[in-house]
Amino acid sequence: MEPTFSIAEISKSTGLSYDTIRYYEKIGLLPPVSRKENGQLEYEKSDLDRLIFITHLKKTNMPLKEIERYMTWASDQNYVSCYNVLYEHKLKIETQMRKYKRL
Repeated sequence: MEPTFSIAEISKSTGLSYDTIRYYEKIGLLPPVSRKENGQLEYEKSDLDRLIFITHLKKTNMPLKEIERYMTWASDQNYVSCYNVLYEHKLKIETQMRKYKRL
């Protein structure tokens, strides 16, 4: 059986606040999280991995709407569309880099 994590452990591992983690769940970036018998949220390793990936995307200034598109297609196993989202974002970053290099 895989280990599970509390929201406190997830927050500590990702640097995200409880509110941000709950918000990401609310807007669908995370699949619904199960609850223990006492009502406490119980996150799986895949949830932690997903949140770490989201934080990496956010550090590149990818908008949440684009991250949502990516996560939807990842859930649907539409990997070509996932690649396209990442590739489009890469092109935007490269354009910004060229622009800043000219300054």
